[in-house]
Amino acid sequence: MVKFFISIYGGILFIFLNYLFLQLLLGLFSFRHDYPLIKKQLTAKQIDPELFYFIIIPCCNEEAVIARTLTQLCQLDFQGKIIAIDDGSTDQTAQQIQTVHNDKIHYLKRVLPNAQTGKGEALNHALKICEQIIQQKHLNPNKVIIGVVDADGALSKNSFNVLNHYFSNPKTIAAQLRVKMYPQFENTLQISQDAEFFTIINLLQNMRMYTRTVGLSGNGQFFRLQPIVEKIGHQPWGNALLDDYELTLKLMLQKIPIDYISHAWVYQQSLKNMRAYIRQRSRWAQGDLDCLKYLKPVLQSSALDFWQKGGILLFFIQPWLNFMADIAVFGLFLLTVKQVIFILIARHFNLAIINKLVINIVVLFVSSSSWGVLFTFLYHYDLKHNHEARPSKKYLLRLPILIAYMYLILFFSISIAFWRHLRHKSSWIKTKHE
Repeated sequence: MVKFFISIYGGILFIFLNYLFLQLLLGLFSFRHDYPLIKKQLTAKQIDPELFYFIIIPCCNEEAVIARTLTQLCQLDFQGKIIAIDDGSTDQTAQQIQTVHNDKIHYLKRVLPNAQTGKGEALNHALKICEQIIQQKHLNPNKVIIGVVDADGALSKNSFNVLNHYFSNPKTIAAQLRVKMYPQFENTLQISQDAEFFTIINLLQNMRMYTRTVGLSGNGQFFRLQPIVEKIGHQPWGNALLDDYELTLKLMLQKIPIDYISHAWVYQQSLKNMRAYIRQRSRWAQGDLDCLKYLKPVLQSSALDFWQKGGILLFFIQPWLNFMADIAVFGLFLLTVKQVIFILIARHFNLAIINKLVINIVVLFVSSSSWGVLFTFLYHYDLKHNHEARPSKKYLLRLPILIAYMYLILFFSISIAFWRHLRHKSSWIKTKHE
Protein backbone atom coordinates (compact mmCIF):
# COMPACT_ATOMS: atom_id res chain seq x y z
CA MET A 1 0.00 0.00 0.00
CA VAL A 2 2.87 2.39 0.80
CA LYS A 3 4.43 1.75 -2.61
CA PHE A 4 1.04 2.36 -4.25
CA PHE A 5 0.61 5.80 -2.67
CA ILE A 6 4.25 6.73 -3.30
CA SER A 7 3.89 5.73 -6.96
CA ILE A 8 0.78 7.89 -7.38
CA TYR A 9 2.32 10.89 -5.63
CA GLY A 10 5.66 10.45 -7.39
CA GLY A 11 4.03 10.26 -10.83
CA ILE A 12 1.96 13.40 -10.23
CA LEU A 13 4.95 15.22 -8.74
CA PHE A 14 7.00 14.29 -11.82
CA ILE A 15 4.36 15.83 -14.11
CA PHE A 16 4.14 19.03 -12.07
CA LEU A 17 7.88 19.47 -11.58
CA ASN A 18 8.64 19.01 -15.26
CA TYR A 19 5.93 21.50 -16.18
CA LEU A 20 7.16 23.95 -13.52
CA PHE A 21 10.72 23.61 -14.77
CA LEU A 22 9.62 24.35 -18.33
CA GLN A 23 7.60 27.40 -17.31
CA LEU A 24 10.46 28.62 -15.11
CA LEU A 25 13.02 28.26 -17.90
CA LEU A 26 10.96 29.84 -20.66
CA GLY A 27 9.44 32.40 -18.31
CA LEU A 28 12.84 33.69 -17.21
CA PHE A 29 14.08 33.66 -20.81
CA SER A 30 11.07 35.68 -21.92
CA PHE A 31 11.48 38.22 -19.12
CA ARG A 32 15.17 38.82 -19.76
CA HIS A 33 14.88 39.18 -23.53
CA ASP A 34 11.37 40.49 -24.28
CA TYR A 35 10.83 43.06 -21.53
CA PRO A 36 13.66 45.46 -22.50
CA LEU A 37 12.59 45.27 -26.15
CA ILE A 38 8.96 46.12 -25.36
CA LYS A 39 10.00 48.93 -23.03
CA LYS A 40 12.14 50.56 -25.74
CA GLN A 41 9.24 50.47 -28.17
CA LEU A 42 6.92 52.47 -25.89
CA THR A 43 7.01 55.75 -27.80
CA ALA A 44 4.22 58.26 -28.38
CA LYS A 45 4.43 58.13 -32.17
CA GLN A 46 3.33 54.49 -32.10
CA ILE A 47 0.09 55.18 -30.22
CA ASP A 48 -3.15 55.22 -32.21
CA PRO A 49 -5.14 58.34 -31.12
CA GLU A 50 -8.47 56.71 -32.08
CA LEU A 51 -8.28 53.94 -29.47
CA PHE A 52 -11.34 54.07 -27.23
CA TYR A 53 -11.68 51.96 -24.07
CA PHE A 54 -14.75 50.58 -22.32
CA ILE A 55 -13.79 49.37 -18.84
CA ILE A 56 -16.56 47.09 -17.56
CA ILE A 57 -16.83 46.63 -13.78
CA PRO A 58 -19.42 44.03 -12.71
CA CYS A 59 -20.65 44.71 -9.17
CA CYS A 60 -22.81 42.70 -6.78
CA ASN A 61 -22.81 43.89 -3.16
CA GLU A 62 -19.52 45.77 -3.49
CA GLU A 63 -20.28 48.81 -1.32
CA ALA A 64 -16.96 48.49 0.52
CA VAL A 65 -14.69 48.81 -2.53
CA ILE A 66 -16.45 50.14 -5.63
CA ALA A 67 -16.04 53.88 -4.92
CA ARG A 68 -12.29 53.47 -4.45
CA THR A 69 -12.00 51.44 -7.68
CA LEU A 70 -13.93 54.01 -9.71
CA THR A 71 -11.93 56.90 -8.22
CA GLN A 72 -8.63 55.21 -9.09
CA LEU A 73 -9.69 54.48 -12.68
CA CYS A 74 -10.88 58.06 -13.20
CA GLN A 75 -7.44 59.33 -12.19
CA LEU A 76 -5.79 57.45 -15.07
CA ASP A 77 -5.29 59.08 -18.45
CA PHE A 78 -7.27 57.23 -21.12
CA GLN A 79 -9.92 57.88 -23.73
CA GLY A 80 -13.06 55.96 -22.97
CA LYS A 81 -15.91 55.06 -20.63
CA ILE A 82 -16.21 53.12 -17.38
CA ILE A 83 -19.29 50.88 -17.33
CA ALA A 84 -20.21 50.20 -13.70
CA ILE A 85 -22.93 47.55 -13.72
CA ASP A 86 -24.82 46.93 -10.50
CA ASP A 87 -26.00 43.32 -10.78
CA GLY A 88 -28.93 43.31 -8.36
CA SER A 89 -27.03 44.46 -5.27
CA THR A 90 -28.92 44.51 -1.97
CA ASP A 91 -26.46 46.79 -0.15
CA GLN A 92 -25.32 50.37 -0.83
CA THR A 93 -23.38 49.58 -4.03
CA ALA A 94 -25.58 51.82 -6.21
CA GLN A 95 -25.23 54.76 -3.82
CA GLN A 96 -21.47 54.29 -3.62
CA ILE A 97 -21.17 54.28 -7.42
CA GLN A 98 -23.11 57.54 -7.63
CA THR A 99 -20.82 59.25 -5.11
CA VAL A 100 -18.05 59.27 -7.71
CA HIS A 101 -18.78 62.10 -10.13
CA ASN A 102 -17.01 61.81 -13.45
CA ASP A 103 -18.21 62.05 -17.06
CA LYS A 104 -16.42 58.79 -17.88
CA ILE A 105 -18.66 56.72 -15.59
CA HIS A 106 -21.75 55.13 -17.11
CA TYR A 107 -23.96 53.51 -14.47
CA LEU A 108 -26.12 50.44 -15.26
CA LYS A 109 -28.48 48.64 -12.94
CA ARG A 110 -29.86 45.12 -13.36
CA VAL A 111 -32.74 43.95 -11.21
CA LEU A 112 -34.13 40.55 -10.30
CA PRO A 113 -35.12 38.18 -11.85
CA ASN A 114 -32.70 39.15 -14.64
CA ALA A 115 -29.86 40.03 -12.25
CA GLN A 116 -27.48 37.69 -10.38
CA THR A 117 -27.52 35.09 -13.15
CA GLY A 118 -23.73 34.92 -13.36
CA LYS A 119 -20.79 37.19 -14.11
CA GLY A 120 -20.85 36.23 -17.79
CA GLU A 121 -24.47 37.39 -18.17
CA ALA A 122 -23.66 40.72 -16.51
CA LEU A 123 -20.67 41.28 -18.79
CA ASN A 124 -22.68 40.42 -21.92
CA HIS A 125 -25.38 42.89 -20.86
CA ALA A 126 -22.77 45.61 -20.35
CA LEU A 127 -21.27 44.85 -23.77
CA LYS A 128 -24.67 45.43 -25.37
CA ILE A 129 -24.73 48.91 -23.80
CA CYS A 130 -21.19 49.53 -25.04
CA GLU A 131 -22.30 48.76 -28.60
CA GLN A 132 -25.16 51.24 -28.26
CA ILE A 133 -22.73 53.96 -27.14
CA ILE A 134 -20.44 53.07 -30.06
CA GLN A 135 -23.28 53.67 -32.51
CA GLN A 136 -24.25 56.95 -30.83
CA LYS A 137 -20.68 58.24 -30.88
CA HIS A 138 -19.94 56.79 -34.36
CA LEU A 139 -16.84 55.02 -33.05
CA ASN A 140 -14.83 52.55 -35.12
CA PRO A 141 -15.45 49.09 -33.53
CA ASN A 142 -11.99 48.00 -34.63
CA LYS A 143 -10.50 50.78 -32.50
CA VAL A 144 -12.70 50.00 -29.49
CA ILE A 145 -11.03 48.03 -26.68
CA ILE A 146 -13.14 46.23 -24.08
CA GLY A 147 -11.57 45.70 -20.65
CA VAL A 148 -12.78 43.94 -17.51
CA VAL A 149 -11.74 45.10 -14.05
CA ASP A 150 -13.14 43.57 -10.86
CA ALA A 151 -14.96 45.75 -8.34
CA ASP A 152 -11.93 45.59 -6.02
CA GLY A 153 -9.41 46.15 -8.82
CA ALA A 154 -6.95 48.94 -9.63
CA LEU A 155 -4.74 49.32 -12.69
CA SER A 156 -1.05 50.18 -12.37
CA LYS A 157 -0.25 53.76 -13.39
CA ASN A 158 1.44 52.69 -16.63
CA SER A 159 -1.37 50.37 -17.74
CA PHE A 160 -2.91 52.53 -20.45
CA ASN A 161 0.47 53.54 -21.86
CA VAL A 162 1.28 49.85 -22.26
CA LEU A 163 -2.20 48.94 -23.55
CA ASN A 164 -2.07 51.78 -26.08
CA HIS A 165 1.22 50.43 -27.34
CA TYR A 166 -0.15 46.92 -27.75
CA PHE A 167 -3.49 47.81 -29.32
CA SER A 168 -1.96 50.38 -31.68
CA ASN A 169 -0.69 47.28 -33.42
CA PRO A 170 -3.72 46.12 -35.48
CA LYS A 171 -2.62 42.49 -35.07
CA THR A 172 -3.25 42.62 -31.32
CA ILE A 173 -6.74 41.32 -30.58
CA ALA A 174 -6.65 40.26 -26.93
CA ALA A 175 -4.28 40.78 -24.01
CA GLN A 176 -4.10 39.90 -20.33
CA LEU A 177 -2.42 42.11 -17.73
CA ARG A 178 -0.30 40.68 -14.96
CA VAL A 179 -2.20 40.28 -11.68
CA LYS A 180 -1.00 41.48 -8.27
CA MET A 181 -2.47 41.65 -4.81
CA TYR A 182 -2.67 44.95 -2.93
CA PRO A 183 0.46 45.10 -0.73
CA GLN A 184 -1.42 45.60 2.56
CA PHE A 185 -0.62 42.15 3.97
CA GLU A 186 -1.65 40.96 7.41
CA ASN A 187 -0.68 37.29 7.19
CA THR A 188 1.26 34.72 5.16
CA LEU A 189 -1.87 33.46 3.38
CA GLN A 190 -2.27 36.84 1.69
CA ILE A 191 1.39 36.92 0.69
CA SER A 192 1.15 33.41 -0.76
CA GLN A 193 -1.64 34.62 -3.07
CA ASP A 194 0.54 37.52 -4.21
CA ALA A 195 3.47 35.18 -4.87
CA GLU A 196 1.16 32.83 -6.77
CA PHE A 197 -0.14 35.51 -9.14
CA PHE A 198 2.70 38.00 -9.39
CA THR A 199 5.48 35.44 -9.76
CA ILE A 200 4.34 31.85 -10.37
CA ILE A 201 1.43 32.57 -12.71
CA ASN A 202 3.50 35.30 -14.35
CA LEU A 203 6.15 32.71 -15.25
CA LEU A 204 3.44 30.37 -16.46
CA GLN A 205 1.87 33.06 -18.66
CA ASN A 206 5.26 34.02 -20.07
CA MET A 207 5.80 30.41 -21.05
CA ARG A 208 2.34 30.33 -22.63
CA MET A 209 3.42 33.13 -24.95
CA TYR A 210 5.69 30.55 -26.61
CA THR A 211 3.03 27.84 -26.78
CA ARG A 212 0.22 30.30 -27.68
CA THR A 213 -1.88 29.22 -24.69
CA VAL A 214 -2.07 32.48 -22.67
CA GLY A 215 -5.15 32.44 -20.45
CA LEU A 216 -7.41 35.39 -19.69
CA SER A 217 -8.12 36.23 -16.05
CA GLY A 218 -11.40 37.52 -14.69
CA ASN A 219 -9.54 40.71 -13.82
CA GLY A 220 -7.43 42.72 -16.28
CA GLN A 221 -8.54 41.15 -19.59
CA PHE A 222 -8.72 43.35 -22.70
CA PHE A 223 -9.80 42.67 -26.29
CA ARG A 224 -10.51 44.49 -29.55
CA LEU A 225 -14.28 44.51 -30.09
CA GLN A 226 -14.75 44.00 -33.83
CA PRO A 227 -12.88 40.71 -34.39
CA ILE A 228 -14.43 39.23 -31.22
CA VAL A 229 -17.97 40.06 -32.35
CA GLU A 230 -17.27 38.80 -35.87
CA LYS A 231 -15.91 35.42 -34.76
CA ILE A 232 -17.63 34.76 -31.42
CA GLY A 233 -20.73 36.94 -31.42
CA HIS A 234 -22.26 39.71 -29.35
CA GLN A 235 -22.28 37.58 -26.17
CA PRO A 236 -18.70 36.30 -25.89
CA TRP A 237 -18.82 35.37 -22.20
CA GLY A 238 -20.40 32.05 -21.22
CA ASN A 239 -22.09 30.75 -18.08
CA ALA A 240 -19.20 28.69 -16.67
CA LEU A 241 -18.08 29.61 -13.16
CA LEU A 242 -14.67 30.14 -14.75
CA ASP A 243 -15.97 32.58 -17.36
CA ASP A 244 -12.50 33.91 -18.14
CA TYR A 245 -11.10 30.54 -19.17
CA GLU A 246 -14.27 29.73 -21.12
CA LEU A 247 -13.67 32.90 -23.14
CA THR A 248 -10.02 31.86 -23.52
CA LEU A 249 -11.12 28.55 -25.05
CA LYS A 250 -13.51 30.30 -27.42
CA LEU A 251 -10.73 32.60 -28.62
CA MET A 252 -8.26 29.76 -29.09
CA LEU A 253 -10.77 27.65 -31.03
CA GLN A 254 -11.23 30.63 -33.36
CA LYS A 255 -7.42 31.04 -33.73
CA ILE A 256 -7.53 34.43 -32.00
CA PRO A 257 -4.14 35.07 -30.30
CA ILE A 258 -3.95 36.31 -26.71
CA ASP A 259 -0.92 38.31 -25.58
CA TYR A 260 0.37 38.53 -22.04
CA ILE A 261 1.58 41.83 -20.58
CA SER A 262 4.02 41.36 -17.69
CA HIS A 263 5.13 44.98 -17.18
CA ALA A 264 1.71 46.43 -16.29
CA TRP A 265 -0.68 44.89 -13.82
CA VAL A 266 -4.06 44.98 -12.16
CA TYR A 267 -4.28 44.94 -8.36
CA GLN A 268 -6.91 43.00 -6.46
CA GLN A 269 -7.64 42.06 -2.87
CA SER A 270 -6.16 38.96 -1.33
CA LEU A 271 -8.19 36.84 1.07
CA LYS A 272 -7.36 37.04 4.76
CA ASN A 273 -8.83 33.80 6.10
CA MET A 274 -8.65 30.17 5.05
CA ARG A 275 -12.41 29.65 4.85
CA ALA A 276 -12.86 32.39 2.24
CA TYR A 277 -9.81 31.09 0.37
CA ILE A 278 -11.20 27.52 0.20
CA ARG A 279 -14.59 28.82 -1.00
CA GLN A 280 -13.01 30.94 -3.73
CA ARG A 281 -10.81 28.13 -4.99
CA SER A 282 -13.74 25.69 -4.97
CA ARG A 283 -15.51 28.02 -7.42
CA TRP A 284 -12.43 28.11 -9.63
CA ALA A 285 -12.09 24.31 -9.53
CA GLN A 286 -15.77 23.88 -10.37
CA GLY A 287 -15.33 26.36 -13.21
CA ASP A 288 -12.57 24.11 -14.56
CA LEU A 289 -15.02 21.20 -14.49
CA ASP A 290 -17.65 23.36 -16.24
CA CYS A 291 -15.22 23.95 -19.11
CA LEU A 292 -14.91 20.20 -19.74
CA LYS A 293 -17.78 20.63 -22.21
CA TYR A 294 -15.13 22.04 -24.56
CA LEU A 295 -13.00 18.88 -24.36
CA LYS A 296 -14.42 17.31 -27.51
CA PRO A 297 -14.20 20.54 -29.62
CA VAL A 298 -10.61 21.01 -28.42
CA LEU A 299 -9.57 17.46 -29.33
CA GLN A 300 -11.27 17.66 -32.73
CA SER A 301 -10.10 21.18 -33.58
CA SER A 302 -7.77 21.65 -36.54
CA ALA A 303 -7.13 25.23 -35.40
CA LEU A 304 -5.15 24.08 -32.34
CA ASP A 305 -1.67 22.58 -32.54
CA PHE A 306 -0.10 19.94 -30.31
CA TRP A 307 1.20 22.38 -27.68
CA GLN A 308 -2.09 24.24 -27.44
CA LYS A 309 -4.09 21.05 -26.98
CA GLY A 310 -1.55 19.80 -24.44
CA GLY A 311 -1.77 23.03 -22.42
CA ILE A 312 -5.57 22.93 -22.41
CA LEU A 313 -5.67 19.24 -21.42
CA LEU A 314 -3.23 19.87 -18.57
CA PHE A 315 -5.52 22.64 -17.33
CA PHE A 316 -8.52 20.31 -17.53
CA ILE A 317 -6.88 17.52 -15.53
CA GLN A 318 -5.37 19.72 -12.79
CA PRO A 319 -8.27 19.24 -10.33
CA TRP A 320 -8.06 15.48 -10.81
CA LEU A 321 -4.27 15.44 -10.36
CA ASN A 322 -4.51 17.62 -7.24
CA PHE A 323 -7.20 15.37 -5.80
CA MET A 324 -5.15 12.21 -6.40
CA ALA A 325 -1.99 13.81 -4.98
CA ASP A 326 -3.86 14.81 -1.83
CA ILE A 327 -5.30 11.30 -1.41
CA ALA A 328 -1.78 9.87 -1.77
CA VAL A 329 -0.34 12.25 0.84
CA PHE A 330 -3.16 11.64 3.31
CA GLY A 331 -2.86 7.89 2.73
CA LEU A 332 0.88 7.96 3.42
CA PHE A 333 0.29 10.03 6.54
CA LEU A 334 -2.28 7.57 7.88
CA LEU A 335 -0.05 4.58 7.10
CA THR A 336 2.85 6.29 8.86
CA VAL A 337 0.75 7.00 11.94
CA LYS A 338 -0.52 3.41 11.90
CA GLN A 339 3.04 2.06 11.69
CA VAL A 340 4.26 4.32 14.51
CA ILE A 341 1.35 3.24 16.75
CA PHE A 342 2.06 -0.41 15.94
CA ILE A 343 5.73 0.02 16.85
CA LEU A 344 4.87 1.78 20.12
CA ILE A 345 2.30 -0.84 21.14
CA ALA A 346 4.36 -3.85 20.12
CA ARG A 347 7.57 -2.23 21.40
CA HIS A 348 9.29 -3.86 18.47
CA PHE A 349 11.50 -1.33 16.76
CA ASN A 350 12.16 -2.56 13.25
CA LEU A 351 14.95 -0.28 12.04
CA ALA A 352 14.42 -1.28 8.41
CA ILE A 353 10.77 -0.19 8.50
CA ILE A 354 11.56 3.01 10.40
CA ASN A 355 14.38 3.93 7.99
CA LYS A 356 12.13 3.30 5.00
CA LEU A 357 9.40 5.53 6.40
CA VAL A 358 11.86 8.30 7.29
CA ILE A 359 13.54 8.21 3.87
CA ASN A 360 10.19 8.34 2.04
CA ILE A 361 8.99 11.27 4.12
CA VAL A 362 12.26 13.19 3.77
CA VAL A 363 12.39 12.68 -0.02
CA LEU A 364 8.80 13.84 -0.46
CA PHE A 365 9.32 16.82 1.85
CA VAL A 366 12.56 17.99 0.22
CA SER A 367 11.29 17.54 -3.36
CA SER A 368 8.14 19.53 -2.58
CA SER A 369 9.48 22.27 -0.30
CA SER A 370 12.48 23.08 -2.52
CA TRP A 371 10.09 24.60 -5.07
CA GLY A 372 8.57 26.72 -2.33
CA VAL A 373 12.02 28.07 -1.49
CA LEU A 374 12.79 28.76 -5.18
CA PHE A 375 9.52 30.60 -5.83
CA THR A 376 9.90 32.62 -2.63
CA PHE A 377 13.30 33.79 -3.84
CA LEU A 378 11.91 34.69 -7.29
CA TYR A 379 8.95 36.46 -5.70
CA HIS A 380 11.26 38.60 -3.55
CA TYR A 381 13.29 39.44 -6.67
CA ASP A 382 10.14 40.38 -8.63
CA LEU A 383 8.99 42.78 -5.91
CA LYS A 384 12.40 44.42 -5.68
CA HIS A 385 12.82 44.68 -9.47
CA ASN A 386 9.36 46.24 -9.93
CA HIS A 387 9.68 48.59 -6.93
CA GLU A 388 6.78 46.98 -5.06
CA ALA A 389 6.54 46.74 -1.27
CA ARG A 390 8.22 43.65 0.17
CA PRO A 391 6.80 41.69 3.13
CA SER A 392 8.71 41.42 6.38
CA LYS A 393 11.26 38.63 6.82
CA LYS A 394 9.06 36.68 9.25
CA TYR A 395 6.44 36.24 6.51
CA LEU A 396 9.00 35.37 3.85
CA LEU A 397 10.45 32.64 6.08
CA ARG A 398 7.01 31.02 6.37
CA LEU A 399 6.14 31.45 2.71
CA PRO A 400 8.04 28.46 1.19
CA ILE A 401 6.09 25.91 3.25
CA LEU A 402 2.74 27.50 2.38
CA ILE A 403 3.59 27.63 -1.34
CA ALA A 404 4.84 24.04 -1.36
CA TYR A 405 1.90 22.52 0.51
CA MET A 406 -1.03 24.75 -0.42
CA TYR A 407 -2.39 21.90 -2.55
CA LEU A 408 -3.15 20.00 0.67
CA ILE A 409 -5.47 22.81 1.74
CA LEU A 410 -6.97 22.93 -1.74
CA PHE A 411 -8.07 19.31 -1.25
CA PHE A 412 -11.13 20.72 0.52
CA SER A 413 -11.78 23.18 -2.32
CA ILE A 414 -11.59 20.43 -4.92
CA SER A 415 -13.83 18.17 -2.86
CA ILE A 416 -16.45 20.92 -2.64
CA ALA A 417 -16.13 21.56 -6.38
CA PHE A 418 -16.67 17.90 -7.29
CA TRP A 419 -19.61 17.63 -4.89
CA ARG A 420 -21.31 20.75 -6.30
CA HIS A 421 -20.60 19.68 -9.88
CA LEU A 422 -22.10 16.23 -9.36
CA ARG A 423 -25.20 17.79 -7.80
CA HIS A 424 -25.48 20.32 -10.68
CA LYS A 425 -25.24 23.26 -8.27
CA SER A 426 -23.96 26.21 -10.30
CA SER A 427 -24.81 29.12 -8.00
CA TRP A 428 -22.07 31.73 -7.72
CA ILE A 429 -19.89 31.35 -4.59
CA LYS A 430 -19.04 35.03 -4.37
CA THR A 431 -15.88 36.42 -2.79
CA LYS A 432 -16.68 39.14 -0.28
CA HIS A 433 -14.45 42.20 -0.59
CA GLU A 434 -13.59 44.56 2.24
